[in-house]
Amino acid sequence: MNRIEDKIVANFHKWMQNTYPLAHNLHYHIPNGGLRSKVEAVTLQAMGVLSGIPDYHIVIPSGRYLTLYIEFKRPGKITTSGDHAKKQQTVGIALRAAGHRVEVCDNLEQAQVVVSGYLTGTYWGQDAEFDKEKKCWVPIVN
Repeated sequence: MNRIEDKIVANFHKWMQNTYPLAHNLHYHIPNGGLRSKVEAVTLQAMGVLSGIPDYHIVIPSGRYLTLYIEFKRPGKITTSGDHAKKQQTVGIALRAAGHRVEVCDNLEQAQVVVSGYLTGTYWGQDAEFDKEKKCWVPIVN
């Protein structure tokens, strides 16, 4: 993760603490990123650290979903190319198949909309797309 993402995640975590104080122990950051020594990387892999796991986990069921995972990206840097992006896609597919919601957000406001909608049941998720001009989710009409 980089400093911009770090700030987004830290601000998101603070927002979660302030907005949902009763859920204090039910959400957390997963510190998979960052530079590590080769020895530390091998040790963490042996302990079960998995590349591609999203950055944040909210352990609250909502609707048909067991929990919500959020992968944070730098603003405008959501991509599907590269080895790490492919690992994240593979993990996301597995998590979704197991009944978890997985979202990718590139700013604080987007993550707030995702979580608020997820927890109130008013967020369409994969049946919607994020309108960057309106800064909200809109249903996909087929």
